[in-house]
Amino acid sequence: MVVYDKKFENQNAMKSFIAERELAYCSQVETIAKLIAQDEKIKIITLCGPSCAGKTTSSYILEKTLEAISGIDLKIISIDDFFKNRNEVENQENPDYETIASIDFDYFKICVNNILEGKETKLPKFDFVSGNRQEEYDIYMPHKKGIVVFEGIQAMYPEITAILPVESSVSIFIDILEDVYAYGNLFTRRDVRFFRRLVRDFQFRDASVKKTRYLWKNVSLNEKNNIYPYSFEAKYTINSSLLYEFNVIKKYLLDMLEYDENDKFLYDEIKQKFENIPDIPAEFVPETSVFKEFIG
Repeated sequence: MVVYDKKFENQNAMKSFIAERELAYCSQVETIAKLIAQDEKIKIITLCGPSCAGKTTSSYILEKTLEAISGIDLKIISIDDFFKNRNEVENQENPDYETIASIDFDYFKICVNNILEGKETKLPKFDFVSGNRQEEYDIYMPHKKGIVVFEGIQAMYPEITAILPVESSVSIFIDILEDVYAYGNLFTRRDVRFFRRLVRDFQFRDASVKKTRYLWKNVSLNEKNNIYPYSFEAKYTINSSLLYEFNVIKKYLLDMLEYDENDKFLYDEIKQKFENIPDIPAEFVPETSVFKEFIG
């Protein structure tokens, strides 16, 4: 467990601490990128982790580092874009997008085979607001000196890894790796990701607090059954804890989200847990931060 109760004398101290945490995070990803670049056999990376662990930004840092140090052309493909349309998922009102059944797996296999054979590939794009796949596709032509990153919670599901060549693929697992005792209150790793998801889904996926709270039950169950059991198979691990995010997300949770009567208990719990945490302005967070995935 990490104890976090940092006091900030002024705004410069806040900015300095943010910069320190960002450097530590980026260093993890860049170190892994350098190790991967040394292995010329690697053609596919699977980047997996539970909900709101920071997979998307990590894939971009990998891309930037690999291109800079070795000229490798990196293509990031989100497995989320292979989701079935909402009306094709069993529970249409509150669809479960955590299981492999929510993926258009047949089309995913077609795309993987095309990429491995160096063929032009039509990659789908999914719109989370409408809950449907977009009509237009992203046309991708594999590069001879290239690596594809399949990023998503499903990236290490056995159904996914079974169709990837063992000799030329590598897995990376990302998660918040420690519980935090922050300013007198315990925040579990799951708490931190839940708070990230509340804010992200409200801002970018048109989801109410009630809806996110409802879906979180399936999210947590799926992580227990289908993500963590395979996390130990990953060759590399990234810790996406930033610590300063407690100070930044407080305002979003208490002032921006809309809680109805049924969510009052959650609001009261969050207010109590964050009561002693000093605020840090969101504008101090760099645009390249993994935390921007959640606060925008």
